Amino acid sequence: MRNGCEQTCERIVPSLQTCAFPAAAKNVGFTLVSEDTLSIDFLGRTYTITKARVSPVDAQEVDVNILSVLVYYTISRGTGEPWYDFCLLHLWGVMENRNCTGSPISLYRIKK
Repeated sequence: MRNGCEQTCERIVPSLQTCAFPAAAKNVGFTLVSEDTLSIDFLGRTYTITKARVSPVDAQEVDVNILSVLVYYTISRGTGEPWYDFCLLHLWGVMENRNCTGSPISLYRIKK
């Protein structure tokens, strides 16, 4: 059975079909490769976004949460490049959210 993160990703990917990629590229700072393809460097890897999927260029395994974040960025109405402070939450013995350096973080991101 698929976990909740996988189900979320499967549910939001179809929204790429109706996304205007030229406008999305301009809004969020992605590279417009063609009318139906975007590219972005995110967390040290390059991803291709099409109307059907998000995939890493290197074809290596990727956490489904990263794919979901990239879909949300693409379909968002936000402007400007995404903040590059996203990192996956880790479990440290107990359920506690920590950032990539291991410092505890809140559930709300505070703009610096």
